[in-house]
Amino acid sequence: MRARFFVDVWRTRSMQVIEVGVPFTDPMADGTTIQRANEVALANGIVGPGICIDVVKEARKKGLVVPVVLMGYCNPFIMLVSPYILLRARALLLL
Repeated sequence: MRARFFVDVWRTRSMQVIEVGVPFTDPMADGTTIQRANEVALANGIVGPGICIDVVKEARKKGLVVPVVLMGYCNPFIMLVSPYILLRARALLLL
């Protein structure tokens, strides 16, 4: 359902790039509009970059071809990337 939204909007609006805001639990540096958007996203199960990436991946399968940029606070991205980096380092016998 969420992926279908991306594809439908992209096709009807002729976008060249899509920015996806990754919600954060404590968006204190943002204004009230972004804070509210975070609350709505979190309440609807969008809880981090992993889910956003999954939605974009599904949208790609449905035909989305424009670049997608993930935007958000660095903390959720670090939590997503750190285990990946550790696993890769271990696989390469660096740890």
